[in-house]
Amino acid sequence: MPSAGRPIYKLTEEQQETAILIYEEKGTLKAAAKSLEMSRTSLQNSIKADKKFASRMEQAKETYRDGIRDLIHKVAKGEMEVKSPQSLIIMFHAKAHMPEYREQITQKHEGTIKVISGVPRPKKNDKKE
Repeated sequence: MPSAGRPIYKLTEEQQETAILIYEEKGTLKAAAKSLEMSRTSLQNSIKADKKFASRMEQAKETYRDGIRDLIHKVAKGEMEVKSPQSLIIMFHAKAHMPEYREQITQKHEGTIKVISGVPRPKKNDKKE
């Protein structure tokens, strides 16, 4: 739910279409909001307020992600050449947008763990020297 006191801008169908197209192309709410000459926060509030629009924006995000996947597959198959810095950018971009490209780290611990919360107080009969 949007923050109290902040106006919710009801976007027209045309504005929603513009936001969706830009989001599919650029992959950021900031770019979509800029195309509508509004803040990212205002766009987020508009999305939260309209379930149908939110669903369509989620589809636009997935379309953007599909474009990243397609790019990765083209590079992997040798259909497209990229230079070393570009390949790193593609990798980090994929990790930022898609959880399946992130490293999964699992740690296993056997035994007991002693948690000490706070600093122990000195006992009354401990004297300072």
